[in-house]
Amino acid sequence: MSMAGTYRLAGAHEAAATLLKALDSGVAVFDTNDIDAVVLAWLTTAWAVRAGKRWARPAATVMLVLGIGVGLTGLLTNDPSGETGLPPELGSAGMVPCLAGAAAVTLLWRRPRLT
Repeated sequence: MSMAGTYRLAGAHEAAATLLKALDSGVAVFDTNDIDAVVLAWLTTAWAVRAGKRWARPAATVMLVLGIGVGLTGLLTNDPSGETGLPPELGSAGMVPCLAGAAAVTLLWRRPRLT
C-alpha cells in the first residue's frame, strides 16, 4: 500500500472542517491529562509567585520557553508537500498564548524579589 499522493495547502475553513470531522469520529486531538498538567503547572507557579518562592521566576521562564517551543512547532512544522502543516492562521493562533505568557514572565522578572 503506497502512501504517495498530492498534498495542497488547506484553507482555514477546510482545516476546521477536517478537525470537526475527526472529533465527531472520536479522534482525541488533545489529551486531557496533558492539558490538566499544564494548567496545574501554571497554577502551581502562580501560587509560588504569590508565596514568594525563590524557584517561581525560573519555573515560569522554563514553562514559557517550552510553550514557545510547542507553539513554534505547530507554526513551522512542514507536511510532506513542503508546506506548513497548519494553515498560517491556525499556526499563528497557537502563538497567541505565548504573548500573554511573555508579558506575564516579563512583569514577573521586573517585580522586586520578596526576601
